[in-house]
Amino acid sequence: MAWDARLFQSTLPALAAASITPFAIAQEELSADGLRVATWNVTTFSGGLTQDVQNVVYGVFDGRCLCPDIILAQEFTTSSAVSSFRNALNSAPGSPGDWAAGQLGNSPSGIDVVMFYRTAKVQLLGDTVVSQGSGSPNHPRDLIRSDIQLVGFPGELGTISLYNTHMKAGTTTTDRSRRLEEAEELRDDAATLPAGRHIILGGDFNMRSSTEDAYAELIRNDGRNGRLFDPISRPGTWNNSGSIRNLHSQDPIGGGGMDDRFDQLLISEALFDGVGLEYIGDVGTPFKLYSSSDPLPWLDPNHSYRTWGNDGSSFNSSLRTTGNTMVGPVIASSLRTLADNGGHIPVYFDLAVPADFEATAADGSPLQAFETSDPVEPGGFVRFDFVVRHLVDSELWGNGVADFEYTVTATDGNAFLLPELPTGESTFTLSAGESRVHSAFVTVANVGFELAPIRIEPTLPGFAPVEFTVVGEAVADECLPDIDESGSLDIDDFSAFVTAFFAGDAKADQNEDGVLDIDDFSRFVTNFFAGC
Repeated sequence: MAWDARLFQSTLPALAAASITPFAIAQEELSADGLRVATWNVTTFSGGLTQDVQNVVYGVFDGRCLCPDIILAQEFTTSSAVSSFRNALNSAPGSPGDWAAGQLGNSPSGIDVVMFYRTAKVQLLGDTVVSQGSGSPNHPRDLIRSDIQLVGFPGELGTISLYNTHMKAGTTTTDRSRRLEEAEELRDDAATLPAGRHIILGGDFNMRSSTEDAYAELIRNDGRNGRLFDPISRPGTWNNSGSIRNLHSQDPIGGGGMDDRFDQLLISEALFDGVGLEYIGDVGTPFKLYSSSDPLPWLDPNHSYRTWGNDGSSFNSSLRTTGNTMVGPVIASSLRTLADNGGHIPVYFDLAVPADFEATAADGSPLQAFETSDPVEPGGFVRFDFVVRHLVDSELWGNGVADFEYTVTATDGNAFLLPELPTGESTFTLSAGESRVHSAFVTVANVGFELAPIRIEPTLPGFAPVEFTVVGEAVADECLPDIDESGSLDIDDFSAFVTAFFAGDAKADQNEDGVLDIDDFSRFVTNFFAGC
């Protein structure tokens, strides 16, 4: 990892521990699986250009679509511009039509940040203006934090704090100090959030390298909550760097051409710790460098992170339209139109949503002490069926859902699991929406009740195990010489045996061969003195 030397020591441990790739990255993605988060400076957007907005967001080329669930947007001029953009999203062919908008900034600059989100996947808990934009020496535009909750994931499990920024442009000392001031405001606010909160920062950073003080502040390990990471591990000088031309997001139409990585998405460690909500990709692996021999330089299978529209062919020139291998001519043309001479293109990545589960009896009732309805003779078996379900909606979240892995064990020697399970295995994996029926058999050894705890234990942290008990009632073997059924053996049983024998009563069949004969007399005497 080629982090700046000043930051290497503090950054390496967390990134090294995070080198995981829990999900394969598909080359062809018609729509987002899991949660797709995008940032996009739409360039002084005042409304209109509906077809171009729809082309960029829901246009399809070679099976690929931006199709986000959240857009952290910048440079919106008025509330009517926000409405225009939202309406374009909801009326686009292929759109689910469930887009809403958060709070628009209200800074003196007149061009502000706003978040758009899909209500089927996300609930907005609230918008907070972390720091208002103003004149120098402060940052120019409002910094807004949007706290959201994933639908179906209560509490911290599905909570994300999204910071939306449009930092000061320019290269002067004052410009840099104003960006630093905003970064400090963000870190101070993030430090107040609950430990382990999922945090995403998206926006137009207007920074040309990772050595800038503002960027160093964002990723600095100062012991506080809210430290951020570049998920694609690409620090360095971004401006005019041909080696990362496949990551540049600005400028698709202006005089300078595509030569800056101004637009970025950064994440907190909670999004790559291997638990719950996760970035889809390997945070410890740098995004691949540009190669002229690579037919698809924008596609890195180690990451879901993409710069939408940049196919790597437009270094220091306008975004290519004809022959654009990533988005094709129609989407690329609309990106150029919306950039309006000095603009940007979107950046996005995908998050995998957590697994969730329930375990119930086969009839759906809660697991508890299960009692057999009929007595069982000693040595017999009691069978109990139970179901483990992955509760996450696969239709809503697609393939971007963590699998649920668990073990099933019988903690008592009198219980065992149905032998049709995989050979020698007691660990099982469910994909979103799947369920599995298990059967437990309990040996009923004695008269009374036999308790056999069955334990369902998730292998991932954060889930509590489920344990329940199967109860089997056994009845005693029939006491054959107790002919009068008094519960005790005495002289009366001899008289009762003789009466039953000559009456043809089956009670006298002491050898249980179905025939009453002289042998039953001998067997009765033997059974009587053997006792019950």
